[in-house]
Amino acid sequence: MQSKREREAIIVGSAVGTTAFIISVMLVGQPLWINLLVVIVAGSALCGLAILFD
Repeated sequence: MQSKREREAIIVGSAVGTTAFIISVMLVGQPLWINLLVVIVAGSALCGLAILFD
């Protein structure tokens, strides 16, 4: 049985992974620094939302 914290971590991890995959597909052919910037911003936004709803 998983604790509430473990379930939240799985959900947030899945959301971050899915978002990173979608962003990487959208940014094919773009410079690497743009890819890194977008992934960092999206990851920060998701982490901020996770903390906000904690």
